This record gives sequence, structure tokens and C-alpha cells, in this order.
Amino acid sequence: MNKAVIIFTEGNDDIAFLSRVLKTAEFKKCLDKIKELIYPLNERIKAHINDIYPLEYQIEESETDISVNEIKMSIPKIYTKSKDEDKYYLIFYAIGGKSTIKERAVSIIEKYLPVIFTPDFRTNEDKISIEEYSFAFFFDADENKSKTIEYIQESLKSVLESEIWAHNNCFNGKLKYRDNDKETKIACYIFPSEEIGSLECIVLPMMIKGVDDNRFIEAKNYYNKYKTTQTIPQRIKRAKAVIGIAGQLEKEARPNSALYEDGVYYKKQISDNKQCKEIVGLINSLFE
Repeated sequence: MNKAVIIFTEGNDDIAFLSRVLKTAEFKKCLDKIKELIYPLNERIKAHINDIYPLEYQIEESETDISVNEIKMSIPKIYTKSKDEDKYYLIFYAIGGKSTIKERAVSIIEKYLPVIFTPDFRTNEDKISIEEYSFAFFFDADENKSKTIEYIQESLKSVLESEIWAHNNCFNGKLKYRDNDKETKIACYIFPSEEIGSLECIVLPMMIKGVDDNRFIEAKNYYNKYKTTQTIPQRIKRAKAVIGIAGQLEKEARPNSALYEDGVYYKKQISDNKQCKEIVGLINSLFE
């Protein structure tokens, strides 16, 4: 059976980190050409490009003979793995932050609903399609994890609802389409385990352990020296800034996402990290 998890994150840093962690579960970047993608991903990629770009940039059928990974536009990142006769897909959407869930995440889910509720709904002659869908949400706790979870739940209730929403949990929910509903699995993971913080609260300690010098400590001291006034939101962002400062020694003139995806600072720490193990377990549970 072909199964897909549609994953919503705040930004590309989250996708870079998650894809790196999920390499330990044998997920690999999808290198298929657009026209070779399984249905409905082939149609959704083309439609997504055509939805957000002006007419002169819309993609023609002849242009689908390129790898999905070559397109540097705001399209979903896709990772896959095979298990026996099954094929699993991770479809990542970076939507820009929690405040955009109601607008962007709901809009994306709505575009998948026709094919989820009506499997024979097609615009081509593909004979293979994704048969089962589930959804996952990875967001920062910021200043209050509980309020973040409540906000996600409230923002999605027009298309996706469940009585139970909790950190690091897989639970049953319902997709809503017209007058119908359909059971689906939902997962919610809020960075980090503590009530306050962000993804970088997980990444930075691993990176500190992954080097033999004090570059991250010195980067933190440099930040504290010149950022003299620090509110709670600024302290949450401090870890990202420290990673950015020290990260330039490995990935010069590159964003943090490059460091998260293929840097060496925390490579050896992933397999033993409690929260990375939780994330792998959570994704695996969505495919069961």
C-alpha cells in the first residue's frame, strides 16, 4: 500500500532538521521527475506552482521532465522509503509560522480532500496512487506549549479535528469534506519537551556535544555581550543566533538550514537523542 504523511512546519529549518533525523529511519529525498511522481503528488506539484506564480511562470506538461528536487520554489519537499511491498511518502510544507495555519495549512488540506474522499477522482491516467493519508504538525512551543497546541487545534477545526491534541502523540481524528467525514491519524510534536522554547533548544545541546572545542560557548558569550536586553522571546531566539554564529565556521555564508540538513556538528548525536527517537517513533506510528 502507498501511504503518505502530510507534514506542516513553520520553516525550512524545521524541514532540514526533521529530514536529517528521519534519515535514521531510512527516508531519502525524492529525486523523481514531476511526471514520474505518484498520483496525486504529480498533479499537486504542478497545481501548487500554478497557484502561487504568475501566468508567465506556469508549468507546461513538457516542463515536467525535470526532477522535483531541482525546483527551487515554494513547493513541498518529498521524502520516501520502501518497506516490503509498501511505499511511504513524507510531504513537507513550510507554511511560515503558527499564525498562517488557518490560511495556508487549511488551504493545502482542502486541495487534497477531493482525492482523499473520492479515490477515483483523477485528471490523468495514472494507475498507481496514494491510498492512505495522515497528518503531522511540528511547531515551536515559543512562550507557551499548551497555548500553541490549543491554537493549532482551533485553527484546523474546519477541516481536521480531534478531541485529543497533545505533544508527542499520535491520535485519531476526522477529516471533514462537505457533509462527510473520514477517520485519519494525526500527530503533533512541539519543540522542545519543555513548556517554553524552540527547535534550537534541541539542536544546540547536540551540536555542543558534537565538537571538541568551545566555539558554541564563545558564540553564546559573544551574543550575550552585545545583546544586553533579553526578553523571553529573545532568549528563545538566542539558541538560533548562537548556532548561526558558530555554524559559519562549517557552512560559510549559508543559512542554519544547510547546517541542520548536512552539517557534521550533531550527526553522531541524533541516534542517541531522546527527542530524535521520539520523532522517529511518532512518524513510524502514522504508517502503522
